[in-house]
Amino acid sequence: QPSAKPYRAIIQIMLYGGCDSFNILVPHTCTGNKDMYQEYLQVRQDIALPKESLLEIDAASSNQICETFGVHPNLPTVEKMYDDGDLLFFSNTGVLTKETDKYNFVKDEVTRLFSHSSQQFETERVDPFEMSHGTGILGRIADSLKAKGHIVDTISIDSKATALQGTPNLASSPFVLSRFGVSRFNLGASSNNMESHITAMNEATVPESGVFGDFWSESLVK
Repeated sequence: QPSAKPYRAIIQIMLYGGCDSFNILVPHTCTGNKDMYQEYLQVRQDIALPKESLLEIDAASSNQICETFGVHPNLPTVEKMYDDGDLLFFSNTGVLTKETDKYNFVKDEVTRLFSHSSQQFETERVDPFEMSHGTGILGRIADSLKAKGHIVDTISIDSKATALQGTPNLASSPFVLSRFGVSRFNLGASSNNMESHITAMNEATVPESGVFGDFWSESLVK
């Protein structure tokens, strides 16, 4: 039965190859105690983006150290979505289990911070303290929505994503769709009129067919 709640969707695009986040969102105008763009130049050096090339976005109403930031010049759609209120940036986020520094992170942290595959896995889990072992961030969100009366389905492209794993024995398995889309049925058909043959086969019923068989056949030929 429908839940009578409005439709909503969360879409996660996992960039397994990684992205240079420090050149996606760049400090631009910072008139406070610290010039973050100058610090960015000192750290990034030859790969720093010139300030005049950046697509400037307003952050004056936030509690950020900069009044404006710059988006990479090749991402005008990201800039527009931010300006329209359809996109937010989550910066300085990660899976640290405690505050640390470059001298002590090896002994302080459980997660391997410089392992590409480990960071991919932890990005999908977002559970550095192992409070919900075996689950992913989207799976836990789906579990919470179900508990509040929402009807929730999860779909993964190409493989069973870690992010969609919910509470064991409670969450339903995600539907996995091929990267090539929905597979077409019977591409090597032996007849040009296969649809009528399939319909005829599934229309024939007898008392012994059973309600489940009838339901399956009825659904197939719709």
